[in-house]
Amino acid sequence: PKRVATKCGHPLHPSASPHTPNCPACTLATAKSRLETAQELLLLNGGLERPWNLRDAAWNRARLKYNIANRRMEDARKRDQLRWEREQTWDEARLRTDAVRVDEAWDSNVASDVSTCGTTTPSPDEPRRASLTYGTWWERPGALAPDRAPLTPQRLKRKRRSKAPVKPKGSPTMRRIIRSLRVAIAATEAEKQALQERYRTETVVRHKWRLDDETPFPADFWASPVSNVIARRTHRYLQDEKRKIERRARGNKLRQRPPRSSLSHCESAEALRSDEDLEEKIKLREEAEEQERLERKARKVGAEVGYLYFVGEIDGLDQWKEDYLRSNHNLVSR
Repeated sequence: PKRVATKCGHPLHPSASPHTPNCPACTLATAKSRLETAQELLLLNGGLERPWNLRDAAWNRARLKYNIANRRMEDARKRDQLRWEREQTWDEARLRTDAVRVDEAWDSNVASDVSTCGTTTPSPDEPRRASLTYGTWWERPGALAPDRAPLTPQRLKRKRRSKAPVKPKGSPTMRRIIRSLRVAIAATEAEKQALQERYRTETVVRHKWRLDDETPFPADFWASPVSNVIARRTHRYLQDEKRKIERRARGNKLRQRPPRSSLSHCESAEALRSDEDLEEKIKLREEAEEQERLERKARKVGAEVGYLYFVGEIDGLDQWKEDYLRSNHNLVSR
């Protein structure tokens, strides 16, 4: 009898179980489609090599789904390889069994011919031998189960119990206050999440296009962001306009070349005459650079935990609310 998958209906190998739901091709196709879906979801969230400072809970869930789908795909391939080896072993055993059956049938035919070669009278066993035909044990009638394989039992659907209506307890006024408080907390969390995403995207844009912190962004910019091509074109246009203004201010003259180094006029290092205030100038310049570096670091840290250093009246909440929402609250828990 032919074996058929109980779910997809495709033919199976005779050695397969009668309760096999899907054929090998459908099993691999299902695992492959799930892996492709998980891979597309991971690519939408930045891929496996997303920078650590841009990873969030959505990226972590997509990565876990991709790892699970990839592991299941590998397991499906291993099971398919074992199935193929099992079917090959089964086919080889069947061929060997067929060869043994043929040899036994040939020997019995030769013996019957030798015993009846001297007489022309047919023996009483001759009709029975003629009626016997060669066949394997699973091809004999009644040797295997019925042709129709039993179907996979369906999963029982449990009826949900109808729950009795629960009467709310407590004061209606208190429930209304709690409900309004929860709505306000949810709105604050949504606003904080939006500001964090905006601040993160703004930081990436400033770093990519090398913009300073004083460059403003319109309020409607994040509602409909422009493409990279238009942004690059606008940036280059602004740079060209800046160069044109500088050139007009110089009277269309070329830029002054930097003076030649004093070392080019010296034959040796001993002949170099250094300014008396050179060391003092170098020291002042290093101090100015160090002060600028500390100010940049302070502005960066202040953007994350600026609300910790808020000092003032309660009326100043509107002024530092945006800094509070943009702050990194994980640093406080640490």
